[in-house]
Amino acid sequence: MLKKNSLSNLSVSKIFFLSLIICILFYFLEGILGINRLYHPDSIHYMQQNNENVRDFLDIIFSSPLSILSTGYYYISKLLNHNYFLLIGLNFIFYSLTNIFIYEKIIKTFCKNHSVSKSLVLFYLLFLDPYRLHLSCHVLKETIYIFIFITLIIFNYKFLRLFLVVLLEFFRANSFFYLLI
Repeated sequence: MLKKNSLSNLSVSKIFFLSLIICILFYFLEGILGINRLYHPDSIHYMQQNNENVRDFLDIIFSSPLSILSTGYYYISKLLNHNYFLLIGLNFIFYSLTNIFIYEKIIKTFCKNHSVSKSLVLFYLLFLDPYRLHLSCHVLKETIYIFIFITLIIFNYKFLRLFLVVLLEFFRANSFFYLLI
Protein backbone atom coordinates (compact mmCIF):
# COMPACT_ATOMS: atom_id res chain seq x y z
CA MET A 1 0.00 0.00 0.00
CA LEU A 2 1.25 3.46 -0.88
CA LYS A 3 1.99 5.96 1.82
CA LYS A 4 0.31 9.32 1.58
CA ASN A 5 3.32 11.11 0.10
CA SER A 6 4.89 8.31 -1.93
CA LEU A 7 3.59 9.69 -5.25
CA SER A 8 5.12 13.07 -4.45
CA ASN A 9 8.64 11.71 -3.93
CA LEU A 10 9.55 10.40 -7.38
CA SER A 11 12.58 11.83 -9.17
CA VAL A 12 12.47 13.35 -12.64
CA SER A 13 14.54 10.47 -14.06
CA LYS A 14 12.15 7.90 -12.54
CA ILE A 15 9.18 9.72 -14.06
CA PHE A 16 10.91 9.88 -17.45
CA PHE A 17 11.87 6.21 -17.54
CA LEU A 18 8.56 5.09 -16.06
CA SER A 19 6.83 7.02 -18.83
CA LEU A 20 9.03 5.42 -21.50
CA ILE A 21 8.28 1.96 -20.12
CA ILE A 22 4.55 2.73 -20.06
CA CYS A 23 4.72 3.88 -23.70
CA ILE A 24 6.54 0.72 -24.76
CA LEU A 25 4.10 -1.52 -22.88
CA PHE A 26 1.11 0.32 -24.35
CA TYR A 27 2.68 0.12 -27.82
CA PHE A 28 2.93 -3.66 -27.51
CA LEU A 29 -0.55 -3.90 -25.97
CA GLU A 30 -2.01 -2.13 -29.00
CA GLY A 31 -0.13 -4.58 -31.21
CA ILE A 32 -1.49 -7.56 -29.27
CA LEU A 33 -5.00 -6.11 -29.56
CA GLY A 34 -4.52 -5.91 -33.33
CA ILE A 35 -4.48 -2.13 -33.66
CA ASN A 36 -2.62 -1.46 -36.88
CA ARG A 37 0.50 0.70 -36.47
CA LEU A 38 -0.60 2.74 -39.48
CA TYR A 39 -4.26 2.84 -38.44
CA HIS A 40 -4.39 6.62 -38.76
CA PRO A 41 -4.21 7.88 -42.37
CA ASP A 42 -2.01 10.76 -41.22
CA SER A 43 0.64 8.28 -40.05
CA ILE A 44 1.22 7.09 -43.60
CA HIS A 45 1.04 10.64 -44.91
CA TYR A 46 3.77 11.92 -42.56
CA MET A 47 6.12 9.09 -43.50
CA GLN A 48 5.94 9.61 -47.27
CA GLN A 49 9.30 10.70 -48.57
CA ASN A 50 7.93 12.49 -51.61
CA ASN A 51 5.66 14.78 -49.63
CA GLU A 52 5.10 18.07 -51.46
CA ASN A 53 4.86 20.02 -48.20
CA VAL A 54 8.56 19.57 -47.53
CA ARG A 55 11.10 21.59 -49.42
CA ASP A 56 14.53 22.69 -48.33
CA PHE A 57 13.93 24.45 -45.02
CA LEU A 58 16.44 27.25 -45.57
CA ASP A 59 15.10 27.96 -49.07
CA ILE A 60 11.61 28.35 -47.65
CA ILE A 61 12.77 30.59 -44.79
CA PHE A 62 14.35 33.00 -47.26
CA SER A 63 11.85 32.76 -50.12
CA SER A 64 8.48 32.58 -48.34
CA PRO A 65 8.75 32.24 -44.57
CA LEU A 66 4.99 32.05 -43.98
CA SER A 67 4.77 28.86 -46.02
CA ILE A 68 6.47 26.92 -43.21
CA LEU A 69 3.37 27.35 -41.06
CA SER A 70 1.70 24.03 -40.31
CA THR A 71 4.48 22.00 -41.94
CA GLY A 72 6.59 21.32 -38.83
CA TYR A 73 5.88 17.64 -38.49
CA TYR A 74 6.81 17.08 -42.14
CA TYR A 75 10.22 18.59 -41.41
CA ILE A 76 10.65 16.46 -38.31
CA SER A 77 9.75 13.39 -40.36
CA LYS A 78 12.23 14.42 -43.05
CA LEU A 79 14.91 15.11 -40.44
CA LEU A 80 14.39 11.57 -39.08
CA ASN A 81 14.49 10.17 -42.63
CA HIS A 82 10.78 9.23 -42.44
CA ASN A 83 11.78 6.39 -40.12
CA TYR A 84 8.76 4.94 -38.35
CA PHE A 85 10.65 3.84 -35.23
CA LEU A 86 12.49 7.15 -34.83
CA LEU A 87 9.20 9.06 -35.12
CA ILE A 88 7.56 6.78 -32.53
CA GLY A 89 10.63 7.13 -30.30
CA LEU A 90 10.36 10.91 -30.58
CA ASN A 91 6.69 10.70 -29.54
CA PHE A 92 7.67 8.55 -26.56
CA ILE A 93 10.24 11.17 -25.53
CA PHE A 94 7.71 14.02 -25.83
CA TYR A 95 5.14 11.96 -23.90
CA SER A 96 7.72 11.37 -21.15
CA LEU A 97 8.77 15.03 -21.01
CA THR A 98 5.12 16.05 -20.80
CA ASN A 99 4.67 13.64 -17.90
CA ILE A 100 7.64 15.21 -16.11
CA PHE A 101 5.99 18.63 -16.38
CA ILE A 102 2.61 17.26 -15.29
CA TYR A 103 4.18 15.43 -12.38
CA GLU A 104 6.41 18.27 -11.20
CA LYS A 105 3.85 21.04 -11.46
CA ILE A 106 0.54 19.32 -10.74
CA ILE A 107 0.69 15.81 -9.32
CA LYS A 108 3.59 16.33 -6.92
CA THR A 109 1.91 19.36 -5.36
CA PHE A 110 -1.53 17.72 -5.23
CA CYS A 111 -0.26 14.48 -3.69
CA LYS A 112 1.31 16.25 -0.72
CA ASN A 113 -2.08 17.53 0.42
CA HIS A 114 -4.55 14.82 -0.58
CA SER A 115 -5.33 11.20 0.09
CA VAL A 116 -3.71 8.33 -1.76
CA SER A 117 -6.95 7.44 -3.56
CA LYS A 118 -7.44 10.98 -4.89
CA SER A 119 -3.77 11.14 -5.84
CA LEU A 120 -3.99 7.86 -7.75
CA VAL A 121 -7.07 9.03 -9.66
CA LEU A 122 -5.33 12.27 -10.63
CA PHE A 123 -2.18 10.33 -11.52
CA TYR A 124 -4.19 8.07 -13.81
CA LEU A 125 -6.14 10.91 -15.44
CA LEU A 126 -3.19 13.14 -16.17
CA PHE A 127 -0.22 10.81 -16.30
CA LEU A 128 -1.61 7.58 -17.75
CA ASP A 129 -4.30 8.96 -20.04
CA PRO A 130 -5.00 6.08 -22.48
CA TYR A 131 -5.90 8.41 -25.35
CA ARG A 132 -2.66 10.36 -24.97
CA LEU A 133 -0.79 7.06 -24.82
CA HIS A 134 -2.56 5.90 -27.97
CA LEU A 135 -1.56 9.08 -29.80
CA SER A 136 2.06 8.69 -28.71
CA CYS A 137 2.15 5.15 -30.14
CA HIS A 138 1.37 6.38 -33.66
CA VAL A 139 3.15 8.66 -36.10
CA LEU A 140 1.04 11.71 -35.28
CA LYS A 141 1.91 15.27 -34.28
CA GLU A 142 -0.62 15.46 -31.42
CA THR A 143 1.91 14.32 -28.81
CA ILE A 144 4.03 17.34 -29.68
CA TYR A 145 0.94 19.61 -29.49
CA ILE A 146 0.13 18.32 -26.04
CA PHE A 147 3.72 18.87 -24.94
CA ILE A 148 3.62 22.45 -26.21
CA PHE A 149 0.21 23.15 -24.60
CA ILE A 150 1.26 21.74 -21.24
CA THR A 151 4.47 23.77 -21.39
CA LEU A 152 2.46 26.90 -22.20
CA ILE A 153 0.14 26.29 -19.27
CA ILE A 154 2.82 25.46 -16.73
CA PHE A 155 5.60 27.94 -17.46
CA ASN A 156 5.06 31.64 -17.11
CA TYR A 157 8.06 33.03 -18.99
CA LYS A 158 6.88 35.49 -21.65
CA PHE A 159 9.66 34.77 -24.13
CA LEU A 160 9.13 31.02 -23.80
CA ARG A 161 5.39 31.45 -24.26
CA LEU A 162 5.87 33.54 -27.39
CA PHE A 163 8.27 30.96 -28.78
CA LEU A 164 5.80 28.14 -28.02
CA VAL A 165 2.92 29.95 -29.73
CA VAL A 166 5.09 30.35 -32.83
CA LEU A 167 6.07 26.68 -32.52
CA LEU A 168 2.38 25.73 -32.41
CA GLU A 169 1.88 27.61 -35.66
CA PHE A 170 4.81 25.71 -37.13
CA PHE A 171 2.86 22.48 -36.55
CA ARG A 172 -0.68 23.67 -37.30
CA ALA A 173 -1.84 26.92 -38.86
CA ASN A 174 -4.12 29.07 -36.67
CA SER A 175 -3.46 26.90 -33.63
CA PHE A 176 -3.24 30.01 -31.47
CA PHE A 177 -7.06 29.94 -31.51
CA TYR A 178 -6.83 26.92 -29.22
CA LEU A 179 -5.29 29.21 -26.65
CA LEU A 180 -8.41 31.37 -26.60
CA ILE A 181 -10.54 28.51 -25.38
